Amino acid sequence: MDKLKAQLAENPNDLQGWLILGQALCQDGRNTDAADALRHAVALNKDDVEVQGLFGETLVSANDGMVPEEAVTAFDAVLAKEPKDPRARFFAALARYQAGDQQGALDRWSALMAESPADAPWVPVLRDQIREAAVALNLDPAKVTPQPLPPEQKEQAQQTAPNAQANAQGNAQSNMAGQDEMIRGMVANLAARLDADPSDVDGWLKLARSYGVLGEPAKALDAARRARERAPERADVQVAYANAVLQTQPRNETPKPLPEEATSALRLALKAEPDNKDALWLLGLDAMMSGRKDEAADHWGKLITSSSRATRIHPVEGRLDALKQAAEAWRRHRPFLKRLFFRVAATHIDRGGPTGFIRRHRPFRFRRRFRADDPQTTAHARRAAPVAARHARRRTDAGP
Repeated sequence: MDKLKAQLAENPNDLQGWLILGQALCQDGRNTDAADALRHAVALNKDDVEVQGLFGETLVSANDGMVPEEAVTAFDAVLAKEPKDPRARFFAALARYQAGDQQGALDRWSALMAESPADAPWVPVLRDQIREAAVALNLDPAKVTPQPLPPEQKEQAQQTAPNAQANAQGNAQSNMAGQDEMIRGMVANLAARLDADPSDVDGWLKLARSYGVLGEPAKALDAARRARERAPERADVQVAYANAVLQTQPRNETPKPLPEEATSALRLALKAEPDNKDALWLLGLDAMMSGRKDEAADHWGKLITSSSRATRIHPVEGRLDALKQAAEAWRRHRPFLKRLFFRVAATHIDRGGPTGFIRRHRPFRFRRRFRADDPQTTAHARRAAPVAARHARRRTDAGP
């Protein structure tokens, strides 16, 4: 990489050199430096939509998922030439979402989903974003998520793209083999250096990120485990290990709680750094998917509090608002549910007493709060006894 930088210092108009440097730095996890390199490439060829799209995406990565104004400009330039470009459409909608236009983002993401083949690599991420926007708008995600195109139409859908995009993809593919070989060579050299000097914790983290980008989750997990063994007290190391664990998990259409191996690492990260944003987000997500809504609200509340307004995470705010609304709905309807409980109890308490009532109604909603051996349960049942007696007298008076 140093040799390539020296060559670019002598020849700053080498477009391919800046592209290779930018992508190599991306693979190395140095997104800010990669954005600087790709900025030179964009200046040399503003008409290349592939370069503009890569530059915009790298800026988003360098800004922790936020879409800065410079990235919006890059994606707008792509869409001006290629209105169907999926990457530009996705991030342009994300910029709207982060700016507060949740409905506009949802409409654009839904349109992109309806025009994407089912086996497109961006479909799972797109589905997650649609779910985030729907939750923020108090909508049912299943009703606002359109079905993608059948997988066999992938090739047909790609053929409908304008010729300019096909030319840009062809130019990118012509350099892909050489770039991939160079990047894998850099990763192999880093792995060899770490085998010789395994004490470099940051090196193991860098290797884990590199393997993750290359699509080798097992190797990424092994590298993250090496870093964790050498620096278990570091929050960033524990988060990196948790992320590596998650990369090895199969993707599910329905959200599921995170594996225990990941959550234990995230709890250690929070113990070392109570305001760690990644740990707060992931543990909140795990709590939400496990039904522990109070815990999720607590984690995400801390996450929003610890974030400045400029970097506020809108999906988190949307989920937190949804939790607050659910809690308010429970408080509003609780008196009715309590009256319903006593009415059911009064109808059936004369058949077996409070213990019989609880035993016969184990599927009842309140079974976790009201147990047969709980004094509170007995008190509730006794309060319902006079009502039950009145019901019994009425049935007796009415006759068979």
